[in-house]
Amino acid sequence: RAVIADEGILNMQADQGVCFEEIPIEGPLRSAEAETARAWFTDGEITDIQLDGAVEIRAETASASGSRARLVQASGLIMIQGDATGRNRVGLVSDNGRMSCDQAILYDREGRIEARGKVQGELANTGLLGPADSSGGDGPVRFAGEILEVGDDGDRFELRDNARVWQGRRILLADEVLVRHADESLTARGHVRTSFPADQVEDGADAAEDVVVDARSLDYDRPGGVAVFRGSVHYSDPEHTLSANRLSIAFVDDEVTDVEAVGAVEIVDGTTGRRLTGNHAVRTVASATITVTGAPAQLTDERGNVASGESLTWNQADGTVAVAGGTETIYYPEETP
Repeated sequence: RAVIADEGILNMQADQGVCFEEIPIEGPLRSAEAETARAWFTDGEITDIQLDGAVEIRAETASASGSRARLVQASGLIMIQGDATGRNRVGLVSDNGRMSCDQAILYDREGRIEARGKVQGELANTGLLGPADSSGGDGPVRFAGEILEVGDDGDRFELRDNARVWQGRRILLADEVLVRHADESLTARGHVRTSFPADQVEDGADAAEDVVVDARSLDYDRPGGVAVFRGSVHYSDPEHTLSANRLSIAFVDDEVTDVEAVGAVEIVDGTTGRRLTGNHAVRTVASATITVTGAPAQLTDERGNVASGESLTWNQADGTVAVAGGTETIYYPEETP
């Protein structure tokens, strides 16, 4: 059905199953289907198209589904909504992942997507503080949040407002999380908390226990195998806690090899009560040693005895601590009965 005036078609409506195909002068084909469609015209050219009921839109690198869609030809904008009852949400699928949400806007000419409302889904070909695929049995990287922007033709994923990202027991919480597929990087900002199994840090650790790191920001370079936490960093595992201004964790595959802390470092051993402080600390997992340097580096045991020097090396295997450079010791002998 159509409304026609002297200047041509003003609008038209099609029912009982509609297929639509756009063949642009430049760029990829785009097709869509729905139960009903309505189109508006100006000077004989389509300006807007509205699709209703079981909407499916397919482009070269992605597809979308929902209950209603509006295509604005002048700007290349596509607005997709789910069912108001929540039974049929918006779905988006591409080579880099899939997601669902309450509503989405596709900026077709810019290669950008904005999804809003209970966004959730999964990312392909990436890893969260560990392997880049699901071969280790952890499955794909999954995510949830309130707003997701996908840019650079699917390369850039930015999740905001109560962002949660997880892969098996690896979990990341933050205000904002940015993933780039091309360089396999991940950035998190604001109230960052991440956790991963303790046996990634040390062989023989209880696999049911977790390492938890809180910070203001996280930068993870998967090819380089380094995660850097910055700002009021607090680290805890089943046996230790650590605080510092910056913490770097180095991975090989999904195992931690080295941990480096910089700035106002404090390490507490939960088993012995020892406390080490300094400006810089390095834990080498293979040799089970922690080396602390500072001006000075200081060790305090559970009885209040203090040893300080330019560096402290704690051998966790045998429990000894070697003090080097300008050493000083304050010892409180045990009281006799």
